[in-house]
Amino acid sequence: MNRPLRRFVYSAGETLRSAAVAAGLAEEGEPPAPLFVHSEWPGRLGRGRFTIGRAFDCDRRVDDPTVSRHHVELRFEDERWVVSDLRSLNGVYLNGRRVWRAVVEAGDVLTLGGARMVFEPRERTRSHATEALTA
Repeated sequence: MNRPLRRFVYSAGETLRSAAVAAGLAEEGEPPAPLFVHSEWPGRLGRGRFTIGRAFDCDRRVDDPTVSRHHVELRFEDERWVVSDLRSLNGVYLNGRRVWRAVVEAGDVLTLGGARMVFEPRERTRSHATEALTA
């Protein structure tokens, strides 16, 4: 069976996810993979800057033919996480909506081609209980 791996075309009204399932590139009901990051962790581009894609030099490698070699950059700037599309073929979807650059928060779902990831930042925040104990 020949599958078009270079182009991942989908019809209007059909999401990338359902198209990937129909093409046999993803499984139905497969939960999104966790995407763990921390602003102090070093990435290929520097501290708090990560690339995600199919290439071996990406910080987070995704083995999916619908994901571009260098698909997105995830960067910690101005005390928040920002995702930027790196001119990928199939685009970046944040909670089902196409974005080119957007702020990402904990629990958000990123879709890159047929791959889904739930964003899980590992920033250490002090709770009110901890502040009360140390004050």
